This record gives sequence, structure tokens and C-alpha cells, in this order.
Amino acid sequence: MRRLFFAFIVLIFIGFVGVTNSLAQKTPPRGRNAGISKRVPSSVTQAKSGVESKRFAGTVVAVDVESKTLVVKNWRGDTTFDVAGAKLVRSTDLEDIRPGDRVVMSYTEEDGEKTAKALIATPAKSEEESKTEGSKESKPLAEETLNK
Repeated sequence: MRRLFFAFIVLIFIGFVGVTNSLAQKTPPRGRNAGISKRVPSSVTQAKSGVESKRFAGTVVAVDVESKTLVVKNWRGDTTFDVAGAKLVRSTDLEDIRPGDRVVMSYTEEDGEKTAKALIATPAKSEEESKTEGSKESKPLAEETLNK
């Protein structure tokens, strides 16, 4: 009888330890965030110097080569950036950037002045390119293509 009682107590103890360990573990994230332990906003990162580095994407409205500034427009409105010290990724010079080009940049903001750190400019499509792409998209697929 003592052995049976002792075995019962041991089983209860093992069950208790197993339950507390399973409750102490974090449940893994499910869905879109599975595998992501910490979420860092892509629009704001912290630089080593302690100054926030932000991202901005939009369309170039104006380029001033002499003062090395860009006016970029997105859904929030027009924003002026100082690009004197910016690293140009796809362009070799500020003169290569034209109004209408799409840009993505990382910048810092101090005392209301936005200073670009890195800049990627993608040339705007000409009207001819956009017309040919539109005609390609509007053509219906042939039945032969669908059956393959």
C-alpha cells in the first residue's frame, strides 16, 4: 500500500512539474508573424549616433543642383530634402535625377531640416513605354496559352 501511495505522489509531482513548464513557455506566434520574434518598424530605425533614421518614398517634383536639394511628393505632400551628403545608389550624380523619377531615401531630421543619407532613384517611364505596357496588359490571352 505504501508503494502504491508513493508511486501516486511521484506521478502527481511529475505531472505538476510538466504542467508548470508548459505554462511558463511562450506560445509561438501564428499567422503572418510566425517566425518573427521582434517587430521593428521599417520606417524608423535607430542609428548608432542616437539619431533616428527614417525612410521616405515619392516622386521627384524639383531638383536644385546648386543648393543640392530635392523636392519629393508623396501622399502626405511635398517635402524638401538636403541631399549634399547623400549616397546615390543608382545614379552617379544629382544631375541624373529628373522630375517625375521615383525615389526612396533614408534621412534624418534635426531642427526641422531633413538630410538624406542614402538615395535610390528610379527613372520615370516615358509616355511611349507606358502606352506599350498598357496595350500588352489589355490584350486577352489566347485559348492556347490557357490550355498549356
